[in-house]
Amino acid sequence: MQSAQAKRYGFFPFPNCLADSHTQLPLVECDADMKIELRYFASVREALGTAQETVEVPEGVATVGDVRTWLCTRGGAWADTLAQGRALRMACNHAMTEAGTRLTDGCEVAFFPPVTGG
Repeated sequence: MQSAQAKRYGFFPFPNCLADSHTQLPLVECDADMKIELRYFASVREALGTAQETVEVPEGVATVGDVRTWLCTRGGAWADTLAQGRALRMACNHAMTEAGTRLTDGCEVAFFPPVTGG
């Protein structure tokens, strides 16, 4: 069990989606009991078998990129579809975003494949 100070300033391990090894990500403060809405579109929705869900994010998950990494820990199609090396677009509250965008309680995070047009 980590001390409160270690939790606040330490590191939180996430399994790496692309390998069996562990990587250490900086632990950031976030709201306890934060719930967010997740949306999955197009081929991401089909691969995962769900279009949306409401989740309570665990301690240490504070950004859109953290959510992606955390979802990979579900394994199987989740790890394959959301793996860090895969082309994937992300949005937070209906705005295109990068992995470092911070979460807020009740926010909506969406994952979808890149769109091409002609």
